[in-house]
Amino acid sequence: MSVHPDAPIADVTSSVTVYGSQFEPGLTVAFGSEYPTPTNLTSTRFDVLVGPQSPGPTTVPVTNPGCGEQGEAGIVFRDDRVALVSSVTCTSNLGGLAGADAKCNRLAAAAGLTGSYMAWMSVGVDDPDSRFPIRPKRSLRRGQWRFHRE
Repeated sequence: MSVHPDAPIADVTSSVTVYGSQFEPGLTVAFGSEYPTPTNLTSTRFDVLVGPQSPGPTTVPVTNPGCGEQGEAGIVFRDDRVALVSSVTCTSNLGGLAGADAKCNRLAAAAGLTGSYMAWMSVGVDDPDSRFPIRPKRSLRRGQWRFHRE
């Protein structure tokens, strides 16, 4: 069996696809102490939404109903983030936050980066970091932003 992505970020909910063979309706899959409900089930794959996990490697057992453990796959939950800084200047209407996020994702893909990216911007009086599921701690140092993990 295998999973994709094989190294999702640990502290956010991730969509994971499990590949294998002879999967049956009613199967169970475990990620740590979490048993997410499989969707899009076929005999060779299924999808699950996996809640935040502890960083590091873990085993993902899959059990078909009535016949015990089907198999297991390994997965490593990462404890990292990637920030994309672009030299592209955007001077037109980006289409709001969704349009700006789409622009970031196109630039990241063109740079060969995988994953999802969000624009560091906001609407109204909110800080830009209020858009992110895990907020970076921020501090000003010599007029620039510096991020560090909590």
